[in-house]
Amino acid sequence: MIYKLLVLGHVLGDFYVQSDQLSKDKKKKIKPLIVHSVLYGLSLILTTIIIINPDQAIRYIIAILGCIISHGIIDSLKSEANRRLKYKIKHKVHIFLFDQLLHLISISAIFYFMKINVSSSSKVIGIIFQIKDYEKGILYLICLLVCAKPASIFVKIVFEDIKVIVNDKNDTPLVKYNSKIGSYIGMLEREIIFVLGSMGQFGVIGFVLTAKSIARFKQLEDKDFAEKYLVGTLLSSLIGIVSAVIYVKS
Repeated sequence: MIYKLLVLGHVLGDFYVQSDQLSKDKKKKIKPLIVHSVLYGLSLILTTIIIINPDQAIRYIIAILGCIISHGIIDSLKSEANRRLKYKIKHKVHIFLFDQLLHLISISAIFYFMKINVSSSSKVIGIIFQIKDYEKGILYLICLLVCAKPASIFVKIVFEDIKVIVNDKNDTPLVKYNSKIGSYIGMLEREIIFVLGSMGQFGVIGFVLTAKSIARFKQLEDKDFAEKYLVGTLLSSLIGIVSAVIYVKS
């Protein structure tokens, strides 16, 4: 249970608590990086403190501090890697995935080696509840959150690698698309696929993809757009379906 809550805290702290401006500033200055790391630590506290035994308080504080420090180090290494590679798009996908993997491994390893014990039950506003009864709900929430902003950022990075903009003689872009709208469509698509998949209704997913294709019917006549659309749709669908399968099989 503790590791599910750590993943939840990671997703909240690294994607939802962090603003776009803070994400940009932390790559150039140390203060925004510190602010982000502290907010990340607070997110971990928010999701895990309720199940920590009081006698583990000191170990827990040390573990959280370790997570804050490790997060700051990993983020600084990520920024340095991007600078050395001069932000080449083809490397950004690998850096993004490796960065997330390092974060998850580091926080899990810190809590494991600190031997943090968790309570089997907790008391909130005078109400006692069993932690294990909420494991499925926690995993469901994690999947919903991952299918929204983190998946949107990942798909956007992939799109940057395959996006083609043709310019005319005056260097005016002839092919453009509104990435903001596409981002929202992708979020909704993944959320719907995940919810339907978690209910075992995988067949209905075809309806979602059909509705999306109808809206883009005219644009699909453009080969470049059609290929980009297909990659984005399949990748987005894969994320939603895999999240649903993980939830159902757990």
